[in-house]
Amino acid sequence: MHDVITYNDYLTGNVELSDKPISTFYSYKFKGLSPKDGSPIFYGAEDANKAALMAKYASMTPDEVYMQVMEESGQREPYIQGSVNNYLGYGNFGLSFNFTYSLGNKIRLLKICSGYASSVIYPQQNLRKEFIYRWRKPGDEAYTNIPGLVASNTLNTPWWQEYPATAYTFAGSIYDMYDNSNIRVVSGNYLKLQSLAFRYNVEEKLVRKMGLQSLYVSLVCNNLFTICSSKLKGQDPTQNGSSPQINLSIRPTFTFNINFVI
Repeated sequence: MHDVITYNDYLTGNVELSDKPISTFYSYKFKGLSPKDGSPIFYGAEDANKAALMAKYASMTPDEVYMQVMEESGQREPYIQGSVNNYLGYGNFGLSFNFTYSLGNKIRLLKICSGYASSVIYPQQNLRKEFIYRWRKPGDEAYTNIPGLVASNTLNTPWWQEYPATAYTFAGSIYDMYDNSNIRVVSGNYLKLQSLAFRYNVEEKLVRKMGLQSLYVSLVCNNLFTICSSKLKGQDPTQNGSSPQINLSIRPTFTFNINFVI
């Protein structure tokens, strides 16, 4: 159990709550994009309601405040995980495979903004492809939920990080909130062909002519395909969204082997 619980514990699922499964995590409630500059807006944290919200939260405990700005997203750990593997042989041919599956958990999409769009975008930084569809001008908020590239440094110090709101600070920047919002949470269910191996044992007569005792060739394939939520858009369901780096999805690998005994 935690002695002091922070908003990060709710975001990461490291808080133990009554009648909730272990690893239950929470997310900020996304409201939309600002028609003025394309910055993200969240329920319970609107700048337009700053005075009223500060007065309201001042009489609450931090945990009560967290529940005002967050909602339950699910649990990080799956209900069930497992694998199905088998070997099929016929004559000199052999085929083996291993499927893995996971059901019941939710995951965050990889971060899109934190560390990148919190201030000025520099040429040496990498951005996710999703920024192609970002807010660019007033009216775009009706068609996209990807924030615009905002140059204003005032967005890095929101009102909930200023006194007296520091007594119940419930978030970092608005871009941290965006990465940890409910629109960036998707199903973690998947079925993956983890490995597939094909083997052929060369005919004994031919092997003897080559002066060998045995010879076989094999092709081993890993991570051939994954059936998962289309909202992942290439992100592997085993990857979480906590990294501030641009990550590649897990790629297929192919290995060809020739094995012989002299």
